[in-house]
Amino acid sequence: MTIFTFVFGNGWLRGLLGHGVATLACAIALFAQTWFRVPSQGFFLLIPYVNVAVMVLSIVLALNHVLRGRRDDDPLRSLILTAERVSGLCIRVFVLWALFLFANAALDRAEGVVKEADVVVIASSDADLRLLSHAWIVLRRVDEPNRVERILWSLFDPPLHAGKPVLLEVRPGFFGLPWIALLTVDDVRANLAVLRTSPTSAEAWKMLIKGYAIRAQVPELVNATVQYTRLHPVDHDFPEIIALGLGMGGFCDGMHAVLSRFVGRRTDYEFYTHMGYALACMKRRDEAMKYLDKAIAMEPRNWWAYYHAGYMFFDGQKFEQAKPYFAKVLAIRPIPDVARDMATIDKILALKRAREQATRN
Repeated sequence: MTIFTFVFGNGWLRGLLGHGVATLACAIALFAQTWFRVPSQGFFLLIPYVNVAVMVLSIVLALNHVLRGRRDDDPLRSLILTAERVSGLCIRVFVLWALFLFANAALDRAEGVVKEADVVVIASSDADLRLLSHAWIVLRRVDEPNRVERILWSLFDPPLHAGKPVLLEVRPGFFGLPWIALLTVDDVRANLAVLRTSPTSAEAWKMLIKGYAIRAQVPELVNATVQYTRLHPVDHDFPEIIALGLGMGGFCDGMHAVLSRFVGRRTDYEFYTHMGYALACMKRRDEAMKYLDKAIAMEPRNWWAYYHAGYMFFDGQKFEQAKPYFAKVLAIRPIPDVARDMATIDKILALKRAREQATRN
């Protein structure tokens, strides 16, 4: 006798296996619904019935074992069979709904829309129905203050409490059923509230600035960082990080606005180099060279200021002026991109000399 025959030929073991599969399927379905969350007002009322259905299947399993000698047409057996079928149908609907939510999210390729909301309350399932324990979050959207909706709480959610402002990334769904792809704390609204009571809190200002950066609200980001430098002038590192991020994003005006707060207070190589880069990006070459020359004079063996000066002239098609700076960079550090652009300059200058020679002849 094989194990397969032994298990499926034994009614008790077959029922036990089926019960285990049903419980596992419900647990996976619940987890899927906490991952691909659809805002709802009434759906959560159904989850306790799924809990009851799983409990009924457990009771049915035990009764079938106790009453295994009864005839199939026995009224009690018929009642048990009906309960088993109804419970199985409830579980199947729950699992199929989870599969539908999975397909709705997995096939969705649309961009999400960020919505502001506030946590109203966080609640959990009743203590006597914890076969499929779950918790949910009641939310009130800022753009719909008269309407509340529930979403299942996920293990991946940040720490939340009633009144916490959050951001919801809502996507339309492949089947037109909007779902929440991401829930994060709204650092902007949360820290603005903190700053109303503690206007000099350094941590609140930093979190507010980070919130603006996440939202790509550049003017607000720059203004908040400038205000932070006024309140905390001894902190050079955090504003410098923000300024470099602005420069990497191409927001050179913002980078310069933040760094200019330290003119006269910082005289180090990094500051001069960053200011030179910001001004060069703004096409203010003469001012940029003043800072880059100061940096070069401080650390003539550091390649970074030469690099910025070289590309400032290269991007402006001032190839004769760019060449000596590229040469300095390559003498200190062989960078492939610089070597490639140096070769391009040599070709351009050779063509220029050939054209001038041809003109003279």
